[in-house]
Amino acid sequence: MQKIRKCFNEFNDAMEGPSKIEYVVAVIILMIAAFMFCFTKDFKLTVTQSLDFNDCLFHGKVFRYYSEINQLALSGHYSNAWPQTLLAGANYSIINYASVGLICLPVYIFDRLFDLSVSFLVYEMIVKAAFAAMMVYMTIIVYDICKLLKPVEKDAKWVSLCFLTSPVFLFASIIISHLDIFSILFLLLGIKYMIKGNHWLELLFFMLAAFYKPFILLGILPILILREKRILYLLRDAVAVLSGILLQNVVYHFDPGYAETQKFMSETYGFIGRFFGVGFAYKRNCYDSTVSYFVVTFVIICVIAYMIREVKWAYVFAIPFMVMGAFVLFVQWHPNWMVLVVPFLTLMLLYTHNIRLTCILECVFSLFVILMTALGWLHNYDIRMINGGVISKLLHLEINKSLQIHKVLTRKFPDIPIDIYASLLCAAVIGMMLVFAVDTMKYRSGKTDAEKVRKWERCAVWCRVLPAAGFMAYALLTCFI
Repeated sequence: MQKIRKCFNEFNDAMEGPSKIEYVVAVIILMIAAFMFCFTKDFKLTVTQSLDFNDCLFHGKVFRYYSEINQLALSGHYSNAWPQTLLAGANYSIINYASVGLICLPVYIFDRLFDLSVSFLVYEMIVKAAFAAMMVYMTIIVYDICKLLKPVEKDAKWVSLCFLTSPVFLFASIIISHLDIFSILFLLLGIKYMIKGNHWLELLFFMLAAFYKPFILLGILPILILREKRILYLLRDAVAVLSGILLQNVVYHFDPGYAETQKFMSETYGFIGRFFGVGFAYKRNCYDSTVSYFVVTFVIICVIAYMIREVKWAYVFAIPFMVMGAFVLFVQWHPNWMVLVVPFLTLMLLYTHNIRLTCILECVFSLFVILMTALGWLHNYDIRMINGGVISKLLHLEINKSLQIHKVLTRKFPDIPIDIYASLLCAAVIGMMLVFAVDTMKYRSGKTDAEKVRKWERCAVWCRVLPAAGFMAYALLTCFI
């Protein structure tokens, strides 16, 4: 037993940082996630509309893009998986379609020049490879951020590995294959140049992050408030960050299809209404409304951020994490949006000495994100996503539908209340919020020398990956049962 314990302690000792083999294993997991899984319904629509953007580009119709897509949607151009309605319209900012179109541009040009009718599988492989490459590049950015903040090499290595193996990012972005990855990339670049003191590049990258996905503003705005206390300068920075969104509204104001799509999608999906889904009743005679827990929490956090005068980098990550934690707790989230938690959660590992506890809580959080997604989005974000992967299609793999996660959970474990999944997910989020809040307060009061008590444990770091790795392994297994 002593020899076993000694061997385990030697393996678990992470004082020197992760080895090259661990990075290789992480990249292998990333590649499996990228090329064996895909939620084809949304992904194919987005990529096809990005190819249509290229068509508009070469035919001088870029400024009528949304009207062109609406016509295609209503004519049944996307009817293989979508109805002949504006549900198949272009729901995202133009920069998303331009970016995916640019990724596909070399093959697109070759295809159009020689009329080859290139299979969609080729485009899927190209875009998925680009997503995997962006994930690796973001890992390098995270490493650079850590090196700028702290000279400790092992911390930078472990935090970057934690980002590369983030189970929520692997599941919500790489496996599902959604566009939020662009927004996270520019958010991290903005943080990097904020640390380097390049204010205008910081604002440029934050602007691009918000242009790709406006939800990222929930994390960016508290950072701006934390850093800048002069109201006029704060307004200037906020306008700069919002300028991409404002520019799109100005340019596409002249495209009737843009307003038509925005109105339809807002009424169908109720993006703003989601913020008021959880709250307390607020009645005044004939006036009847709901006070949003999230909006109240967000305002309180922003006020706290403004009141903090001695800004430390731990706050720059902890405060946006509190906002994103409140978002998970109080807003009817979509699986793709869970990636918004990851950058702040990962970078806070630089400033918490409760690394083992944080890893355990992240593991629980990730597990119940996957389970709740399987229960809340039946037949969509379950193990059947393996059917849409590049490798899976080439090998003609298909799951046993009777073994889908939601069916197993409801059939095999009928005595477990469904509410327990949401409760444990929220408990894990609150747990991480408490850990980060306590640790940042200790840093502020100088009650702890975290560098002396911080201890990285290899097993804790890799246990985090189990939810995503288990999901992938289980999906693959069902293809042979």
